[in-house]
Amino acid sequence: KLDRIAAYGADLRISTAPHGTNREAVASAMAKQFSEDEGLTLLHPFDDAHVIHGQGTIGVEFLQQACDTLNGNEGSGQKKGKPPLRTIDSIVVPCGG
Repeated sequence: KLDRIAAYGADLRISTAPHGTNREAVASAMAKQFSEDEGLTLLHPFDDAHVIHGQGTIGVEFLQQACDTLNGNEGSGQKKGKPPLRTIDSIVVPCGG
């Protein structure tokens, strides 16, 4: 997997944590230090308000598109005027790490 990522030109930085050390904390500290050293903005994969809002938006967009499809609205790929296929009872969108 790492070889494939590197093949796309990524500059991989691999963190290693000593036995008994929290790997996530070590990787997070390494990423923070790297971003500060290089003057970059760190985008945390889950502990960031913008990322969390974006994940919530995915759920809203999915629900809108699914409802359009199920209700037979134009652009859904279903023929206009056809009855809905079924209803949606719930959608679960994981949010967090």
